[in-house]
Amino acid sequence: MTKEEAIKELSYIIDEMPSMECADWIEAISMGIKALNQEPCEDCISREFLLKCIETDFRTKKIPVPSYIIGIIKSAPPVNPTEKTARWVSMGDFECYCSNCHCWCYKRNKTRYCSYCGAKMEVEK
Repeated sequence: MTKEEAIKELSYIIDEMPSMECADWIEAISMGIKALNQEPCEDCISREFLLKCIETDFRTKKIPVPSYIIGIIKSAPPVNPTEKTARWVSMGDFECYCSNCHCWCYKRNKTRYCSYCGAKMEVEK
């Protein structure tokens, strides 16, 4: 199963659940969808691992670790992947499409998440 297929299936389950009886399940599934929606962050590294490697390398070469290097690493901001969001765009009386992936659906089938790309749909005002 692909990530997109998992999001589609979980979105379907949320939309079909009776909300009063399954609030905890809906919250858990929503958290799962949010986790699946996070973009992979291929340049994320462990700060602790990097510090350990630097200290080991410098210790092996018998060179003191410059404190400014440690300071830069410790003060670097964390990287937080963002959740994809989109909105349903109307295409007339019966159809709409996702503003993120442009896949269409019937208005009666609109869900809280796009069934194709998994983007969370903004609430219509």
